[in-house]
Amino acid sequence: MLWISGDPVRSYRVGLTVVLGCYLGGVILTGFVPLSPVLDVPFALTGWLLFAFPMISGLIRRRGFDTSDFLSSLLRPAPLVGLFASLVVITSYFALAWRLPPACHGISANCFKGYDWSTNGAQYYHVPVGGVRAPIDVVTYVTEVGVHLRSAAAFGLYSLCFAWAAAVTFQRRGEP
Repeated sequence: MLWISGDPVRSYRVGLTVVLGCYLGGVILTGFVPLSPVLDVPFALTGWLLFAFPMISGLIRRRGFDTSDFLSSLLRPAPLVGLFASLVVITSYFALAWRLPPACHGISANCFKGYDWSTNGAQYYHVPVGGVRAPIDVVTYVTEVGVHLRSAAAFGLYSLCFAWAAAVTFQRRGEP
């Protein structure tokens, strides 16, 4: 089995794939449930923390990798690579292009810059930059905050791709 292995690189990559699956679930959830806008920090930074971990671990343990073997190490094991790549493509679609209002012009990163949202019981509000707090309905809140969170998730999502490559630093020189 792919996930039962003494290989730390493979185990780490299985973990990254699980996190990517969680990103996909979280991104889809943003389209239906009123979530807090403060979730943008975990959405954006989780992937970057997972990218930093193998880099720091490799430096502390003074491990290196043979650059001539980097590409083959990057693409092993093939089934896990295929699953990860498929999840990246699917999650990218949901994070960047899914359920966008017309104001977004085709990508979630272009939307709702500088807005703040808040809730008070069952009442939802948004405040444009330099504007006045205005009540909005739950559908508008889910749409605006969802797009905001999906944009943050895209930032974390692509860092998981860097973490996939950085996992090679777990290897000692000469290890497969």
